[in-house]
Amino acid sequence: KKATTHQFIRTADLKFKVKNVIKSTYDIENITARQSGFVTFTNLKSNIENVNTIAISADSSLETTYYSVTNDIVVRVPNFKLDTTIKEISKHIDFLDYRIIKAEDVALSILSNKLTQRRTKKNEDRLTNAIDKRGKKLRETTDAEELLLNQQERSDNALISNLSLQDQIDFSTINITIYQRRTIKTEFIPNDKNTDEYEPNLGQKRIESIKTVWEIVTTF
Repeated sequence: KKATTHQFIRTADLKFKVKNVIKSTYDIENITARQSGFVTFTNLKSNIENVNTIAISADSSLETTYYSVTNDIVVRVPNFKLDTTIKEISKHIDFLDYRIIKAEDVALSILSNKLTQRRTKKNEDRLTNAIDKRGKKLRETTDAEELLLNQQERSDNALISNLSLQDQIDFSTINITIYQRRTIKTEFIPNDKNTDEYEPNLGQKRIESIKTVWEIVTTF
């Protein structure tokens, strides 16, 4: 905080596997809240890779779904709590794909924007005085006012840019991608389309007929 010559925007990118995406998502949200941060984006979803349906009887089938659960999360925490937050989140890592931390010094950009504001302010004052003195000539006044608006817009843009940079300095951004091992879900579903699959063929019918005749003979 005491450094005045450097002003850093710090960001982190994490991708790792977890045991359970849903549980880890809630834990990451709680960690962020404890560090006085907030979640700006989360995209929790199941990605279906394959679905197999096997008829197991004349009226039912077994449906097997192979899917993976992922979540893309963006959180923001106070700059001085970035390291602590990352360490807390890292406790959920089952397998680490990557961990990238960056610090961008934007002190010169902030200085440049401040100088732009100063220059445009002086120019605005001169234009305002010129408009007041030559206000009788409509065309010249209109051109000068248009130029004044352009200068004011430049000044406003420089101000907004500095506010945005300061916000990024104060709150670091962490981009997180988490995923888990592929999951398999099985479910019994009604089978009303594959009944022909269980219709005995001619050979099976003959065998069944012979069995039936033999049972009758032995019973007799």
